[in-house]
Amino acid sequence: MKKIVLMLASAMMALGLIACAPNYGDYKTVGEIYNDSVQILGWQADDEYFIIAYEESGAFFRAAAAMDDAANEAMEAYDFITEISEIEAIASLPLILKENLSEFLPPQSELNKWIGKTGAEMMADGYSVSGYFSFFDTEFGCSKGMFNYTVGISSGFEEDDEKTNEELFAPCVIKSVSVEGLSGEVFNLDFE
Repeated sequence: MKKIVLMLASAMMALGLIACAPNYGDYKTVGEIYNDSVQILGWQADDEYFIIAYEESGAFFRAAAAMDDAANEAMEAYDFITEISEIEAIASLPLILKENLSEFLPPQSELNKWIGKTGAEMMADGYSVSGYFSFFDTEFGCSKGMFNYTVGISSGFEEDDEKTNEELFAPCVIKSVSVEGLSGEVFNLDFE
């Protein structure tokens, strides 16, 4: 009897989780994404694909549509003033990919493992340095995969025009790492 009650309770919990799971929109076209209340983070188009990066309910997504002749012609005439959603040839493109990129986001506990390590160790693990910022030169911008990160360092450093960002970052001791947003790799459909 206890097994049946436990199985029923588990099934009810699973159904409850499914019912409470966020509905990230059942978008079918590029225009449906633009016409919903999502935050568009960027887009990129080439002869083959129109790719959109967006944030919805705190999660990062990308979607792609295959370009056709009409969409390519519309992009060639694009004036960067008109909203993409107003260009019918683009808005009507059916989506061929919709991906929740937040599933690839490392948990904060994994990022916290960098605390106390050096910039050199972080770069050896595949992080690239895009620059430094902050009034006291205490943060670096880094990226790995599809995400950008803000990396706090334990103390400032003296700027040196003779050194690259990587050379400045290498000896720094890391005190914090947080996700800043999406990197340019989000527009590379070959990236895994």
